[in-house]
Amino acid sequence: MKFKRQYLLNGGLLLLIAMLWNIIFYAKLPEVFLIENFTKNIPRIILTFESIFRYITFTFTFFIVIELKTRLQKAGLLIFIIGIIIYFSSWSIQMFAHESMFATSFIGFCAPAYTAIIWLLGIGLLSANKYKRMIFIPVSLIFIMLHTVHIIIVYKQYF
Repeated sequence: MKFKRQYLLNGGLLLLIAMLWNIIFYAKLPEVFLIENFTKNIPRIILTFESIFRYITFTFTFFIVIELKTRLQKAGLLIFIIGIIIYFSSWSIQMFAHESMFATSFIGFCAPAYTAIIWLLGIGLLSANKYKRMIFIPVSLIFIMLHTVHIIIVYKQYF
């Protein structure tokens, strides 16, 4: 029974919520976010380490068994929900108001990158294993830092 629980109730299920959003709405993003534009003139070292830490972060979520037993874990669920709403909102602004002052501002344009740390932190806090939490949160923070550097470079190229 424990294997089934670990298989069914893991952080990867929460990650899939964000990934499905990205897949479904990717085509609605402005041209600057298309992969050929988004990776243009980005230093290879940034792309390489961003990809490595993305892979580690996203893979690791499937090894995080989620629980709602402690106050920290319950706070993690709340942080995940708030984070995913903020993340979806940042994407929505880029999709439906991409020429607005906020969407073209530094903070607004970069928001889809840096707001992901909120829902990733929520996944980490939901972990039943404190050691996995202590690994996951710093690794995901490094990924988000690299992803944010990437989007900052894109921002500087287009604005």
